[in-house]
Amino acid sequence: MFFMTCASCVSAASVRAQLSFPEASVVIVVVVIASALVSLGRMSAGEVLQLVAGAGLLAALVVAVVNGAPARAARAVLQAASGPAPAL
Repeated sequence: MFFMTCASCVSAASVRAQLSFPEASVVIVVVVIASALVSLGRMSAGEVLQLVAGAGLLAALVVAVVNGAPARAARAVLQAASGPAPAL
């Protein structure tokens, strides 16, 4: 079934186009550290991507637990985290 959304149904206040200062700071720090690890030869690009993905999944799980997300959402995050790693 196809559902169309109309512009009048979407509140402009619910759409946030910019990152806040703390969010932008975290993104910048992660990118700088990841690029430093790769450029200094400490880790390969694939290992850095796996590390960042794992940290993101862990953060999603923590936020889900803190916010009291339903068990189904927490289970989905855990399954994504424990699934087989893709070949790089």
